[in-house]
Amino acid sequence: LLLYILIIPAILLYWFLAPIFFKILYPQYLEFVFYSQLFSLQLIWLPANLFHTSLVAHGAKRKLYIFEITSAIVRITMVALLLYLFGIIGAILGYLLTGFIVSIILALLFFNHK
Repeated sequence: LLLYILIIPAILLYWFLAPIFFKILYPQYLEFVFYSQLFSLQLIWLPANLFHTSLVAHGAKRKLYIFEITSAIVRITMVALLLYLFGIIGAILGYLLTGFIVSIILALLFFNHK
């Protein structure tokens, strides 16, 4: 929960500063600022990585195998499908939705760990 205190302001700060950064560093790509801002929302799922770290520390190899295989299948499927349907916005949404699904899977594996 404390990580969200850092992550949410960082995301908001990026949303405000991205247009400035793009204007200075990448002036020919200003139309991609929104995509960059949207993709930054992926940071919301960062705290779920603590569940993964805990499973690694406990040596829960079977659960980690389940997670790695499941998350790869979900990510490839979601990104490919949404990219096909909606283009670059679909790819970004695929990553965001995958992050949400993977976070739920990690939480379930963590809380069912013995």
